[in-house]
Amino acid sequence: MDCVQCGNCTLGERTYYCIKEGGFVINPKYVCQEKKRIGWKKEDFRRVRKEKEAQKA
Repeated sequence: MDCVQCGNCTLGERTYYCIKEGGFVINPKYVCQEKKRIGWKKEDFRRVRKEKEAQKA
């Protein structure tokens, strides 16, 4: 069976369904990206709490 140009292989996903292969395929060109840690840290909570206490006083 020839490629039907569905475009699933060009999406850049780790796995995709290929009609030609008849199943799921693991993309060998996939590059894993590092997760970025975002959010509050302990120091941020302490700083905000101190600011609120200072405003009350």
